[in-house]
This record gives sequence, C-alpha cells and structure tokens, in this order.
Amino acid sequence: MTTLIESRKSALSQRLDQMRKLDEWHLFQSFVLALLPHDGYQGVRHSAVRNDFGRDGVAVTPDGRSCFVAVSFDASYAKVKKDAKRWAEDAHRESAGVMLFVCADSPTEMKLSDWRRKL
Repeated sequence: MTTLIESRKSALSQRLDQMRKLDEWHLFQSFVLALLPHDGYQGVRHSAVRNDFGRDGVAVTPDGRSCFVAVSFDASYAKVKKDAKRWAEDAHRESAGVMLFVCADSPTEMKLSDWRRKL
C-alpha cells in the first residue's frame, strides 16, 4: 500500500513528464518564479524571451543581492554549468551576484561536495 506522499510524488512525476513532452516549460518557470516572493525575494521578473541565455528570471535576494534565476527540468551538473556560461556570455545581462538554479528533480545521491570535486 502506497502512502499519500508516495502517491503525490508519483502524480507529480507523471505531470512533469507530461510537461516535458508537451514543451510546457514556461508553465513550470512561472510557477517557480511565483513562489520566490514567499521566500522574501523582491522584484521578481520573468525573462519570457526565447533566447534568454539561460536566465529565466531576475530577482533580488532577501539579503539584497541581485540574482538571476534559471529554472529547468534537468538537474545535471552539465545543465547548471551550461546555463551559467550562457548567462555570462550575454552582453546585455543585468549584473548578478547569485545564480539561483531551481529544478523539478534532483538525483538524491548528489551532494554539493560532489559538485565541488567536478569544479
């Protein structure tokens, strides 16, 4: 018998798979960006452009630093690195001291220390 949490995780996983297939990434991005003010982020803006150089939104962190927000279905090291590199290559980018990367799923075995070894 599955628990309520397991059934909700399964339903969410199925919905995310459906969003991937239907290319509904913008709905996921909008959802994530709408959550940021609840955590104290201010001035949250959605990039809403096709070629956003890895930047899906910009905001100001609760401690006052500017950040760019990257939202993705993929949590791989390569994807995070690619989005950060694309943002750095944008000649018209806004300055930012923080990259906030939000994803739909993350491998449970991945730890920050594992990422640091790759750097």
